[in-house]
Amino acid sequence: MDRAAPASDNSVPQPHWQRGDRFTYRRGGKLRMELLVADKQADGYVLQEVGSGMRFGMGLDLSRRSETVPGSASQDRQFAPSDQVLTWPLWVGKQWSCEYLLKTLAGDAIPILANYECDARETITVPAGSFDSYRIVRNSRPVSEGNYLDKTAVLWYSAEVGYFVRRIEDGVITELESFQRQ
Repeated sequence: MDRAAPASDNSVPQPHWQRGDRFTYRRGGKLRMELLVADKQADGYVLQEVGSGMRFGMGLDLSRRSETVPGSASQDRQFAPSDQVLTWPLWVGKQWSCEYLLKTLAGDAIPILANYECDARETITVPAGSFDSYRIVRNSRPVSEGNYLDKTAVLWYSAEVGYFVRRIEDGVITELESFQRQ
């Protein structure tokens, strides 16, 4: 993992969310998802999908720790210790990896290896506007045999927004419609 930023001043520091921050997305051109920072604790955030009540446990570094589906514990997932979707500071050329256990109540824990590379900086236009963004390619695969498929995703992070403005995962595009930061 690259830890030290290059000598140029083109790196992005870690964002700091506040309770009440909102990010509204359009998934697949149809589904509207409004995410609210429902709680901020000493070690992380709780991001809640307003319509469904689904909750996402995240570290202060925006790593994924858990997903909780109200009334359906069998769909809950834990990422132990976490999926390091971002590391700070962020810059073009940075590469990092993480290994975590994907745990569900209904199944066994699957060890996953995720490799990330921030490979470009580009202006991305989404319904919320145009944003200077860092493109991140994520490749993940199971460390051992299991029912988990190798996957690739592309994510665009904007420092202005403090989160992703576009994601392409499983062939589905999710784009930022609006955001409100406290």
